[in-house]
Amino acid sequence: MQRYQNLPLEHVGGQIYELCKDQHGCRYLQKKLEERNPDQVHMIWLETNQHVIELMTDPFGNYLCQKLLEYCNDDERTVLIQNAAQDMVRIALNQHGTRALQKMIEFVTTSIQVQMIIDALRYRVVELIQDLNGNHVIQKCLNKLSAPDAQFIFDAVGNHCVDVGTHRHGCCVLQRCIDHADGAQKVWLIGKITEHAPVLVQDPFGNYVVQYIIDLNEPAFTEPVVGMFRNRICQLSRHKFSSNVIEKLLRCSQAQGRDMIVDELLQPGEMDRLLRDSYANYVIQTALEYATPEGKHRMVEVIRPFLPAETVVESAEEAVIPFEDDASEDDGEVDAELQALAAGLDSDSEETGQTDKGSDFKTGQDVGKIPKLSKKEKKALGASKNAAKDEPGVIYVGRLPH
Repeated sequence: MQRYQNLPLEHVGGQIYELCKDQHGCRYLQKKLEERNPDQVHMIWLETNQHVIELMTDPFGNYLCQKLLEYCNDDERTVLIQNAAQDMVRIALNQHGTRALQKMIEFVTTSIQVQMIIDALRYRVVELIQDLNGNHVIQKCLNKLSAPDAQFIFDAVGNHCVDVGTHRHGCCVLQRCIDHADGAQKVWLIGKITEHAPVLVQDPFGNYVVQYIIDLNEPAFTEPVVGMFRNRICQLSRHKFSSNVIEKLLRCSQAQGRDMIVDELLQPGEMDRLLRDSYANYVIQTALEYATPEGKHRMVEVIRPFLPAETVVESAEEAVIPFEDDASEDDGEVDAELQALAAGLDSDSEETGQTDKGSDFKTGQDVGKIPKLSKKEKKALGASKNAAKDEPGVIYVGRLPH
């Protein structure tokens, strides 16, 4: 680096392109750009603009390009973008090029520059989103471009929302699209996602996209999602990923939506299977907490007959977590009884309601009058997960360890 110290830029004329690909030469040129001398900036631009694709993907040259994009004028920047547009997708997919291209997008200032970037990327949006490097370029476009200018991204992800939403990187980009879309764009995009919600919720990544829509807490978006799951609630409740979405709907949807979910959970022949399922039993637990008062009453009545037989309870006696002898039996203590029904655990126990999904069964909800359970019924529901695993007849609430 010392060989470049105090070296006038004019002395390296004709060598600038080669210096860009040298570690020390590149640092020297960056320092010259930082001096903000328009003549020096133009001199570096003259010798590099025809090589911008190669330099943007070079381990050292990409840093020079980032500085040049920052300090050059609009006309010079337009030429750099025009030259890069010839192979912009390859630049975006490159581990070095992605950084330089993000900087290029950050410094666009004119409508002509914006349009050149749109034209270069518009037909490869899904491919870019699914790429480790390319997805950052699309996210930079979302951050920098106006909502109308980003329409090409919304069109691509909306029309391919399953391919995008079920991808590790794509599910994150799809959520950012929801954030950046304007009113009409957001309604259209969420509508496309909702159409495919039954598929998305069963995917390890796609379920987060649907949960993101639910978390917007807008009935206009949430209730159509509930409707898409009609006649599928029990099936989705038994699935590892979609069960999370059903729980979130129980917490966030309107009373009508919650009633629909409870109605399907209470269909003949379903409750026993749901209670014994390592995912669906958490849906039952959440339903007991967030259902309407009438729904809670109906659930208790349906669950009661499925309590384990006395012989089964006795065989798991040592695993039972007993309730306090002085627990109140009057109707005012509905919270404790509801928790007993859902979790079978003493409210003072450290084991109460903590799940591998991070949901915690909360007390203190106004649940109305719930039918009382006898101490024997409470004790039966208090069998531990291990007892349930060893004794198939024991109803439990909580995921079994895998």
